[in-house]
Amino acid sequence: MGISEVARAASKRPTVAKADDWYALAERVTAEIDAARHGDRESIYRRIAVEMGVSIHVPRRLARAYRFLAEAETWNVGDLPERLRTQPLTCISTLARWSTYGPDRAMRAAQRL
Repeated sequence: MGISEVARAASKRPTVAKADDWYALAERVTAEIDAARHGDRESIYRRIAVEMGVSIHVPRRLARAYRFLAEAETWNVGDLPERLRTQPLTCISTLARWSTYGPDRAMRAAQRL
């Protein structure tokens, strides 16, 4: 397969990282995970990934980003959670990971988005 074929295939790959629609999907994923028993979570992540046609990591990132925004609502920083919902999933997922070991810095970075 040449470079042009790889580029064409990559451009047709499904994405959920667009800023305008990832939050609703993250809400659905998180609701399903929260309703599941602990031992069932992995199979739910797999099922959702297969349904979406994406890597198993995508539903995990969606859930992590959703939980991060739920936490951001407790920060009392105005409309920050609403503004963050309009950002791409990649940004919010990165902030969510960052907040586990540097919550103050992650919050300051979030405010700059």
